[in-house]
Amino acid sequence: MTRVAWYVWVFVAVWLAWLHALQGALVERLALSSWVPDLALVLLLALAAKVERAHLAYLAAAYAAARCATSIDAPVAIVAAALALTTLARIWRGVVELGNPIPRALLAASCACALHVWFALVHHVRFVAAATAQAETAGRGFDPLGELAHAAPGAAASALVALVLGPWLARLPGLGALGRRRPWQVTASSR
Repeated sequence: MTRVAWYVWVFVAVWLAWLHALQGALVERLALSSWVPDLALVLLLALAAKVERAHLAYLAAAYAAARCATSIDAPVAIVAAALALTTLARIWRGVVELGNPIPRALLAASCACALHVWFALVHHVRFVAAATAQAETAGRGFDPLGELAHAAPGAAASALVALVLGPWLARLPGLGALGRRRPWQVTASSR
């Protein structure tokens, strides 16, 4: 395992926070806000393809810190989502090469849908708890298929961004030290 300096993870967290803030600004200002891609998710997946397996926990922590800094979502839900994303990326890394565009785009689309449904469920549970505390009815039940349909445009946009911009996002300033060593580099360095 190569050692990565602490300041690189600060750069990762800053880039992720900026991308979350940019996404929030786009959602607020655009008429077609459901088509705004999850840019931080695309960066997370691009970096998950590059970093060593042992560094995925640091990547999850940076993602969670950045999203907590720019979101009203519950921090516990954000940490759970970050750990689930990096675990899913770790599993997919063992099956396919996430550096290739098509697997990265498919993973981005599925993760964007899963994130949307997860946070909708968290908001629904919080709403039901608040309504119950005030002795009101919850109104409507949670509709996962409706949430998936609502998440589809953003997931498609995230997949397109991952397909086109994924490798370039991983090359943002300050992130160059995160590359994992390829097998030929390990072999060449052992001589």
